[in-house]
Amino acid sequence: MKKTIFYLIIILSSITFSQEFFVKKELSTRFFPVSVAVDKFENAYVVDGITHSVKKFNSKGKYLFSFGIKQTGGKNYKEGGVYPSPVDLFVKGNKVYLLDTNNGIYIFDLKGKLLKEIDLKAGKLLGEIERPKAIYVSDKKIYIADTDNNRVEIFNLEGEAIRDFGYKSVTVGGMIQPQGITKLNGDIIVSDSGNNRVMIYDENGIFKGSLYGKSKELDLSYKAPLDIFADTAGEIFVVDNGNQRIQVFNKNYKILLLFGERGDKPTQFRDANDIWVTDNYIYVTDGANKSVKVFNKDFTYIRSIGKNVFQDIFISTLLILTSIFIVVSILIKRVTARRRKWKEEE
Repeated sequence: MKKTIFYLIIILSSITFSQEFFVKKELSTRFFPVSVAVDKFENAYVVDGITHSVKKFNSKGKYLFSFGIKQTGGKNYKEGGVYPSPVDLFVKGNKVYLLDTNNGIYIFDLKGKLLKEIDLKAGKLLGEIERPKAIYVSDKKIYIADTDNNRVEIFNLEGEAIRDFGYKSVTVGGMIQPQGITKLNGDIIVSDSGNNRVMIYDENGIFKGSLYGKSKELDLSYKAPLDIFADTAGEIFVVDNGNQRIQVFNKNYKILLLFGERGDKPTQFRDANDIWVTDNYIYVTDGANKSVKVFNKDFTYIRSIGKNVFQDIFISTLLILTSIFIVVSILIKRVTARRRKWKEEE
C-alpha cells in the first residue's frame, strides 16, 4: 500500500509541473532588462534577456533573488528540450505571470515558486501562438499580443482560449507585429508596432479608434511603439521606442505630455522598451543602458535599478579586498617584528 501511494505521489507531481524552476540569490553581473512589473510592495520584477530569468529588487532597488525555468531536455525545443525565452511579465495580486515566447505562460508566486504553467503550442489556430511579445492580466482573463500572428488572443485564467481578433494589414482593424497591450474603461489598447500606431478595440475586438496626439508645434507620430500601460488613475503611457520617449494620455485619450529623448543621461533613453506605473512611481526599462529607470509621477528621476546594483557589488568587492590587504599587511608586520625581536634576544 505504501509503495502504491509513493508511486502515485511521483506520478501526480510529474503531472503538476513538467518544467523545473529555480530560485537563487546569486547575482549575475550580466544584465539586459527586457520587461518590468511591480507588486503592491513596490518590489520590481525584471526580465533579464541575457540570463533568461526574472530578477527581483526591493523598493530601494536592492537585488533580492532571481527565478525562472531551468533549461532541460533535448538539443532544442523541437526535440523536447526546454529553452526559456521570457519576453514579458505581469504582476496581478500575489502572482507573477511570465510570458515565454517558446513555451507559453508560467505563473509564480512573489517568492519565485512555480504555481502553474499554461502550455501554448506554436501555430496559427485559436489558442496557438507565434513569438508573442506582451501580456496583460485582468481579474478574469489573460490577453496576449500574438506578435507574429498579427493578432490579440484572449484566454481565461486557466489558459483556455476564448477568442482572437486582428489580422495582418495596414488598414483599420488590421495590425502588424503588435508588441504592447493594456486595458482601460473596458477597451483593449494595442501597440500596433509595425504600423507605427496605437489602436483601441472593444472587448469583442471591434475597432473603436486610434490613440494619438495632436500638436501644431510637435511631431507626435509614433516610431515603433512597444509597451503600453494604463495606471489606476486612467492615464495611458506609451513607450515610443523609435523616438526614445514616453507619450502620456488621459482617460479620455487626449495627449498630456511627452517625456524623454535619446541619450545616456538619467532622463534619457537608448532603448526604452517596457513600462510599469504604480500610484507613486514610473518604471522604464532601458535595455542599452542596462537599467530600469525609476521616476516620480512627474518624471523626476529617482534611481536606476541594475546599474547601481552592479556598482554596489564592485564597491563591496573592492572594500572586502582592501580589508583583506590591510589585515594581511598587519599580520606581516607583526611576524616581521617578532622575528627581529627573536634575533635580538639571540
